[in-house]
Amino acid sequence: MKIPAKWVNILGLMVITLLAIDVVVLSVKNRDLKDHIREITGFEPPEPLAPGTLAEKISVTLLDGRNDSISYDEAYAKYLLFVFSTSCPHCEANIPRWKSLNEILDGRCFIIAISIHEVGRTIEYVAKREFPFYTVSLNDSAFYQRYKISGVPVTILISENTTVEGVWRGELNDDQVGEILERATVNVTASINHQ
Repeated sequence: MKIPAKWVNILGLMVITLLAIDVVVLSVKNRDLKDHIREITGFEPPEPLAPGTLAEKISVTLLDGRNDSISYDEAYAKYLLFVFSTSCPHCEANIPRWKSLNEILDGRCFIIAISIHEVGRTIEYVAKREFPFYTVSLNDSAFYQRYKISGVPVTILISENTTVEGVWRGELNDDQVGEILERATVNVTASINHQ
């Protein structure tokens, strides 16, 4: 016996409707559960660094194993930091956008990728993905608190006067990439004229 197409369409719409309702209910439950966990634990993710906050020095390990630091002391230079994890799918999704930013901003600002993992994992990760930017591993446990990092990926723009100019959490979208490009290239000619 063949089921009429009309009934198949109606059944399909009912299934889609039930699934849509299920998604909404689960989203509400997820939000309520997060609120409940915050109430119980008292944990509130920190707000990102505010523009104008002084960017503090970071202790890092270079990929050759030597310890060093990032201190933003190059006059008239901006710094763009890509903070990532070697096991984060959202960081993986950001790589093409970070590579695009690197290609466009090459020579206009210092671009540094900061892995939250140890050097060995970082080297393997970077090699497989052919990172075109300078990459280091974090060895500064205070970094998370000072830079208010509660998760990765995070993209941070440091201005010429060593203050935070912008922070973008999570996967970047086209508008955010445009904003980063605009902010990273502002005052480039003014900086060149001052030298």
